[in-house]
Amino acid sequence: MIITTEAGDAKPKEASSLKTGCIGCLSIVVIAAVIIAIVMAVTGGGHKATVAEQARSYIDKNGADVKRVQANVVTVQVMIGLAQKAPTQGNVNGLAQGAQQAHDNLDNLRYSLTGDFPGGALGDAELSVFSGTSDLRDAMSALVTYTGTPNAATLAKFTTKYQSAVAEWNRGVRTIWKLANTPKPPTL
Repeated sequence: MIITTEAGDAKPKEASSLKTGCIGCLSIVVIAAVIIAIVMAVTGGGHKATVAEQARSYIDKNGADVKRVQANVVTVQVMIGLAQKAPTQGNVNGLAQGAQQAHDNLDNLRYSLTGDFPGGALGDAELSVFSGTSDLRDAMSALVTYTGTPNAATLAKFTTKYQSAVAEWNRGVRTIWKLANTPKPPTL
């Protein structure tokens, strides 16, 4: 390429200055592309998970522990039925031991059910599952007390705590499973 000066003299322009300018522009474009790729990777590419996807994620992450809570409570329900049908000291002692074991298991499981509680229907439901687990644990403690001191007051305390805990648990579990479009929520 030849460039003329004001005096009309023709001088060749160095090709390297043109290449340097293009390489500089290319560098800026590459750096911008890398930054965009990093931002997309960190933010998930701009995809915001739907409530159904978030609920399915909760089930994937916590479903096994939710079912363990259910199994612990159902086991105690069976023991209560057995102790009611045959109220022997052995069955009452077995119920006390089962309720204490369920209490301890629920105490451990509730920690795995803590979450971000993102708000909205899903967050409220997650909180209900966590709170329901804590309340079920407290109901098991009240049941242990009742087996040691079987009277109307200790029975009423257990019954009130248990019914409230089951209602809260079922409300939370049903909502999460419904939001995830997943059948058969592990209710009590």
